[in-house]
Amino acid sequence: MGSLFRLRLRGDDEEHLIAVAEAALDEISRVERLLSWRDPRSEAARINRLAATEPVLVDFEMAEILVTCATANSATEGYFDIAHHSRGRSVWEIDAASRLVQFHDPGVRLDFGAFGKGYALERAAVELRRYGVMRGLLDGGTSSVLALGCDEAGKPWPVGLRDPFSVHAAANSEPVEVSQLMLSDSALSCSATFETGAAMTGDATTSDIVDPHDGRPRAEPAACAVVAKSAATAEILSTALVCMGRLRATPYTDLNKASAAARRLLHDVVSIDWLEPAPPAADARLAPIMVRLFPRSPGVST
Repeated sequence: MGSLFRLRLRGDDEEHLIAVAEAALDEISRVERLLSWRDPRSEAARINRLAATEPVLVDFEMAEILVTCATANSATEGYFDIAHHSRGRSVWEIDAASRLVQFHDPGVRLDFGAFGKGYALERAAVELRRYGVMRGLLDGGTSSVLALGCDEAGKPWPVGLRDPFSVHAAANSEPVEVSQLMLSDSALSCSATFETGAAMTGDATTSDIVDPHDGRPRAEPAACAVVAKSAATAEILSTALVCMGRLRATPYTDLNKASAAARRLLHDVVSIDWLEPAPPAADARLAPIMVRLFPRSPGVST
């Protein structure tokens, strides 16, 4: 997953918290070994090696993950896609009953990068709760956060949302906080694309978010921050919405216009914030344009 995971746990027994933290980090490492296609020993790598030539039997956990990703692909109109170079086509399938996965194209490779951190945080939280730790803040790098319960003051955990564009443009600049989100038993995921400009790099973009429909990196600078009860859902949606672009993301998040599949995915979402850089002619110190696309209480029937 290429990220440093950190846990801040609260409780009365320090030794117990340390032991439980180690168990949670072990669980994150296990998820890494499961989902990292770069590790030739991983389950993901085994699928990528074999599934183009024969159906591959996977365990129950991987089958559930693949079903979740396939469902999310359909619910996001193909903008969340773990299959590289799919070009919007159905290039793999999972039979949930038999737990068999198969590729329909020899060039397919599954990459769980837009799902893995959120799933790892959820699995770590399961370990914490299993051992009675109900308060903590977990993060996977600077883009994925999961909050358990409240902080030591009994209030939701404050999590700063920084300006991604100023930090990306100047590596030595200090992060600028543009908003503060209060999280309790919920997760935050942020995804962003950046336009570097030919003067800086000789290339139009260095974005690692690719539109599955045409295989091209998203060039428009934008960021999306999703708060949801599920860390995996937040991860899926932040990636998909940035990939869509604001023009498509706005009606997609409108519950009056969204499809039934989209409404199911949006069911436990608390908020979605869209960020765009300030106009080029504006003062460089100005915060980016921030639009709330989706505000509502979680769990509301849709």
